[in-house]
Amino acid sequence: ADPELFLTREWLLTNGLGGYASGTISGILTRRYHGLLIASLPAPLGRIVMLSQIAEVLRFPDGEVVQINGGKGMESARELPAATYLTAFRLENGLPVWTYEVKGIHLEKRALMVHMQNTVHVTYDALSGPGPVRLELRPLIYFRSHSAPVSDGFHQEAYQLTIIGERYEISASPDFPPLRLLLESADGAFSVNRETVQ
Repeated sequence: ADPELFLTREWLLTNGLGGYASGTISGILTRRYHGLLIASLPAPLGRIVMLSQIAEVLRFPDGEVVQINGGKGMESARELPAATYLTAFRLENGLPVWTYEVKGIHLEKRALMVHMQNTVHVTYDALSGPGPVRLELRPLIYFRSHSAPVSDGFHQEAYQLTIIGERYEISASPDFPPLRLLLESADGAFSVNRETVQ
């Protein structure tokens, strides 16, 4: 397929409140309206980007590290990880499903927005292939109005992380509700490693 399709084909989920999740098939955010969780909050806040995306990396026992979505500094669509590893993208009952194949590992990702809630679920399943392999997920957080320029974030240096049991809350200011993250995995772990991505 034409690699440019990875940047021009888009998906969209809505929650019935005015909130949504959307992006390109490749995981590259090409519009300021893209994001994994754009929450619909009471006036005067309105739609707020709370979770931009999740960077996804596979780590193999031999030390090889493979980024399977997104990407930065790519000179052309042919250099996107999706152009190499994404083998299928489809809608099941209107919900997006991605299938990746990396070194014999078949990984499936699904996204779902909960009706009438500012909640997004992203699930990953290793369908087949040799193991073990480690999936690292890095949430990219950036609170801003969905119509504001990407360079116009709110309180970018003021994020606060609170850990309550297995729940992780990220707050930007008292004016916004916290972004709550939950990792459900038999042997998963959450680690803090702050990094600024330009």
